[in-house]
Amino acid sequence: GPVNRTFQHWETPRATLDPKAGKRWTFKCKFCASERTFEQSVDSKDWADENKRPALGNLSIHTKQKHQDEAAAAAAVAAAADGPLPDDTETHQSTSGPRHGFTQASAKLMEKYLEDGKLNPKLEPTQRGFLQVFAAWIIEDDLPWTTGESPGLARMFRYMQSKFMLPSDTTVRNTVATIFAQLHAEVVKELAAVKSRIAYSTDTWTTKSMIYTFAGTIANFIDDDWQLVERLIDFRHLLDDEHEGVNAAKAFMESGSKRALTMDNAATNDVLARTLAGLLMEKYSIHFSPENGQIRCLAHVANLVVQKILASLIDEDDPDVNDWYLLHKFLPFHYDLDSDDEVVNMEAVENVAADERDAELAPDEEKDVPIDPEERLNAVQKLRLIVRKIVSSPQRRSSFRKHAKRHYVGKPNPSGGKELSTLMPVRDEGPVFVCLSIDYYPSDAVCLQAINDWVAERDDLESLTLIPDDWNLLQQLADLLGAFTHVTHIMSKGGMPTLPWVLPMYDNMQTALKETIATTTLPALSKAAQAGLVKLEEYYAKAKECQYNVVATLCHPCLRSKWFKRLGVLEKVKAEALFEHVFHEYEQKQPKRAEVQRKAQPNAPHSFLDRLAAVSDDSEDDLAKADPKLSEMTRWLRFEGGKGHSYRPLDWWREHAHDFPVIASMARDFLAIPGASVSVERLFSASRHLCADTRSSLKAQTITEAMCAKRWLQDGLFKFDKMKF
Repeated sequence: GPVNRTFQHWETPRATLDPKAGKRWTFKCKFCASERTFEQSVDSKDWADENKRPALGNLSIHTKQKHQDEAAAAAAVAAAADGPLPDDTETHQSTSGPRHGFTQASAKLMEKYLEDGKLNPKLEPTQRGFLQVFAAWIIEDDLPWTTGESPGLARMFRYMQSKFMLPSDTTVRNTVATIFAQLHAEVVKELAAVKSRIAYSTDTWTTKSMIYTFAGTIANFIDDDWQLVERLIDFRHLLDDEHEGVNAAKAFMESGSKRALTMDNAATNDVLARTLAGLLMEKYSIHFSPENGQIRCLAHVANLVVQKILASLIDEDDPDVNDWYLLHKFLPFHYDLDSDDEVVNMEAVENVAADERDAELAPDEEKDVPIDPEERLNAVQKLRLIVRKIVSSPQRRSSFRKHAKRHYVGKPNPSGGKELSTLMPVRDEGPVFVCLSIDYYPSDAVCLQAINDWVAERDDLESLTLIPDDWNLLQQLADLLGAFTHVTHIMSKGGMPTLPWVLPMYDNMQTALKETIATTTLPALSKAAQAGLVKLEEYYAKAKECQYNVVATLCHPCLRSKWFKRLGVLEKVKAEALFEHVFHEYEQKQPKRAEVQRKAQPNAPHSFLDRLAAVSDDSEDDLAKADPKLSEMTRWLRFEGGKGHSYRPLDWWREHAHDFPVIASMARDFLAIPGASVSVERLFSASRHLCADTRSSLKAQTITEAMCAKRWLQDGLFKFDKMKF
């Protein structure tokens, strides 16, 4: 048979064991080290012993999409070793010259690549190329635009005898504009080549420092290799009234035609969705239903519910009146201790030692505003105030560390990670938010002892002492909020489809609130949970009516229609009817093709998402054997092909797409839709360094160009090795 031209670009497959999928053959790309796995049917580590060779089409797709130029160059080099030139060509060569073994065809191919500079290892740097690389460094690492004007850097360049002139801030700004234009053209070209539908996430953010309002828009799609791609397409400055809804929709239209839309939950975005529906129909003849097409950000919903719970406990404003989430979009949505620069800095060995020295040199603590002993504070308010005071000075931090170490000495951390005495402050951004956490196991009463011992040393803080009833409330509240932490964690994951988990997440949060209401003996917590439940069910009802949520859930191999049993038989029937309707719409556009069956891959539930996917009568015995006589729809609902990995449905689809061609096309469209606008929030979080007070002189257009260029640089669109200097 013909030689497999793709196989040469991959390392020899090695036998591996996947805890979910079992024995696999793992191929590693020679160009980028990406890995693809296929089913292994023999007990051998030698690929040559594999009798049932799997289809390797995914290798070819990856090579063609990601490494077309490298593969062509490698082919040219390989062609050079094919053999000597034909006799009629050899007569024109000098008999005294060296023989390289080039054929005439390979020589022409080599000549073309050499002319294009693709195989020429010699790079001739130019001032223009240097400026582009320098400007890319500036925006990627959030360096001052005046870095090129530094005397120290100029001195280093003179020492290296560099021929290049360092740029001024004006030159950097102009070069960034050039990079922006180049990369924007690449993004336009990339989106134009996408064969599936593109989903868009959008949100607005007003900076504190510069009073600018920006609208960030992210395009989401699944490429031919079943990779979920998030691509920034706009970071647009809005005028004073544009973020009020109507004008925000007009601004959003400038990015092109849209279909599915994930947005924040502010009332302004509801106006945006309604206005956008009319504009899309008027300009592009695209039907967009705000009730069905607008996907409310689940991450924001979870935040609103938690705000409602905490507002009830500490008597603060309703989030409908004062939504603290909107003011803090520049902060990471899911809090990760290890990614918090302030925590890392505070607990660095040298800073802990510095606190100890400061405490020894000046042991007296600064006096602050005394606490009114008559003021009644609940447990949440007490803990929040205690922690603010603990982290407020070196003396207090040092004192608390000593108490924590004394109580925790010899005790392992049940959750792993940092040692139990580590202090972990969280920003105090508003009255609703607790300003820190301490790395302890929630049921461990030792933490209470360490905190109360620290408080007991200070007579003026006696009213902050946490009594057992306080600690009981904090523990039960922590257990309840754990369900919402799971939501923020899952919705913050990049590269994983999140829309299929929106309905299961709602159901899980609803269950947690109802269980708390039914089991707690604390009236305050019961009232708070009831308030949170009312807020949650307001959005849950809208989510269940959104057809995108339903279809995406059915497109996940772990969920399909069985999950809807949790909502009742009628809901399952309705979901299957909707799915079948969409299936027939897609089927009309699909060419007929032969179907090849694959062995089912059952997986035992073990993760948080697996628990969400499970239903009361769910068992591995329900996994159906392949039956080619049945329709694609029937085979899908019978769980043919197995469940795959709950966190990696696209891996399952990469291997089984040919088994379910119509549903695969549906999955490529619906699984690309994000269940939250967290990707836009990540954009705002990344932009806070660019929009700092020290850059307040930058124009809005310059910020737009720099932010977009930075994100596209991080996405790998700046092809340094292919730049034409």
